[in-house]
Amino acid sequence: MKEALYNEIVAKRLQKQKVIRAWIGHMARVIAACQNTDRVGPSGFYASPNWISSFMAWYGLPLRRRTNLTTLSDDTLVDRAVSYMSFLQKAMPDMDMHRTVPTRVIRPWP
Repeated sequence: MKEALYNEIVAKRLQKQKVIRAWIGHMARVIAACQNTDRVGPSGFYASPNWISSFMAWYGLPLRRRTNLTTLSDDTLVDRAVSYMSFLQKAMPDMDMHRTVPTRVIRPWP
């Protein structure tokens, strides 16, 4: 049952659909009811919040949103970079350099 639920979650995420805890609990009950073994009947399984948390931890499923920049088109990435640079150029004259904390750039290459 857990493997089928995991596959459903992965499929939904691949379709870029939102996965929430309530949906995970609902699908767990539906899958348990469909499998309908002797030890777990349609009403015998309750996907408690603790069960959902344990399931998510076991399979390493965070609910936080992940941003994958590779899914954005090149034009979108360029537009965002240009927009950010224009924002910085407009904000630069108003910056008080005496209140700005300089940071040290650490490069991973020699």
